[in-house]
Order: sequence, then structure tokens, then C-alpha cells
Amino acid sequence: MTGDLNPSPVAVTLTSGPAGPGSIDDFELFYARRALHRFRARLGRQGLLDLLAADIEEGNALLRESARASDGTFQGGARRS
Repeated sequence: MTGDLNPSPVAVTLTSGPAGPGSIDDFELFYARRALHRFRARLGRQGLLDLLAADIEEGNALLRESARASDGTFQGGARRS
């Protein structure tokens, strides 16, 4: 073994939260997205629709009720006084 037996000190900085490109958060996000893509691909279109059927129906019911309550008028966005 060759080299210095008394290595120079090394400065280490600990940071909290996202640290920019290459951070652990980017690493985890990449693999989470990849896992979600694989899950969706294996489940397929009909599987996703079956899985989300209750949520889709709840949203459709809300839209139907909003259409009934509108009395044929359209109001885009929030009304301002």
C-alpha cells in the first residue's frame, strides 16, 4: 500500500431538502415514476378504468349535478364581485 498515512481532512456539508439535480429526491422521484409507469403498463387501460371506476363516477355525478343546478347558464371560473 502506498500513499500518505496522514490524509488531509475532508469537509462535509449536510443539507436538508432538495439539493438540486442529482439529489436523493431526484433519485427517488425517478424510481417512483418508473414504478408507476410499470404498474400502469401491467394493469392496462381497462384495469385502470376499473380501479378508478368509483372516483370517475363520483366526478361524473358532481358534473351532472352542476349542470342541473346551472339552469342552462354558463359561468366560467370564479365570479368576482
